[in-house]
Amino acid sequence: MGENGQAGHINVVFELKIDSKPNGEQATKYANWLWAAHPDDVNLLIYVSPTLGRDSRSTIGDERWYCLDYQLLNDKLLLPLLDHPSLNEKVKPFIIQYVKNLKTRHRGVKMAITNEEKRLALALYDRYSDVFDSIYDALMSTGAIDYSTADIAPGKGRSTGRLTVRLDGTVITDDTVRLLFGQVLRYIVDQGDITRIPLPWGPSRTRYVLTNQTPPLHPNGREFFYPVTYKGYAMESHYARDRALKVLGDLCDRLEIGLEIIDA
Repeated sequence: MGENGQAGHINVVFELKIDSKPNGEQATKYANWLWAAHPDDVNLLIYVSPTLGRDSRSTIGDERWYCLDYQLLNDKLLLPLLDHPSLNEKVKPFIIQYVKNLKTRHRGVKMAITNEEKRLALALYDRYSDVFDSIYDALMSTGAIDYSTADIAPGKGRSTGRLTVRLDGTVITDDTVRLLFGQVLRYIVDQGDITRIPLPWGPSRTRYVLTNQTPPLHPNGREFFYPVTYKGYAMESHYARDRALKVLGDLCDRLEIGLEIIDA
């Protein structure tokens, strides 16, 4: 309610990023302006970006924004809207077209993937991972693809650049997932944090991240594809950059280590 007792308006601001990274300074400026210009209204700020941090603050540095990626936009907003019984039939074609657009590759990347595609991809990779990994290595070595799904070799797409995180106040930075995970492994071993969890450990039943086995093996018996090792421990580093940071977040939660993603 406003000062005069009348109901205020609802103001919704969307900021969508595709090629550019989230801009914290820009986001804060927008939020400050909206609250200053409409202090009595309900203000809703929604930030859509291909990459997300662990929360709004780590994504854009401002907790007033609700942050989501295009996969969440597809799964949690657009698809449920299409099933809503009161959806305006004149609006429905626009939503359907936008959903189709999200599934079209942009510079080699799909903004949203269907559940059917996920299930099929996981089933195929689980059965033929060696083949897919070999194909990927061959394509990367010849420069046939420029979007990296892992940090085996430097890519030319959005998946390159320095990675910087802070673990319990200690800043760790490097150029690839492999190098970063190597430093993380040394840190958690030297600090004794690794003893807090039973090994081998992984965030899912199909893939381990940490182990003290030699050779390091995943639950299906396959060896770690791209391990980093230190003092008898091994850490899998065969991850896309975004996925690697999520895995690192799961690991830090399990180890009860504070994690802040500074630069991704």
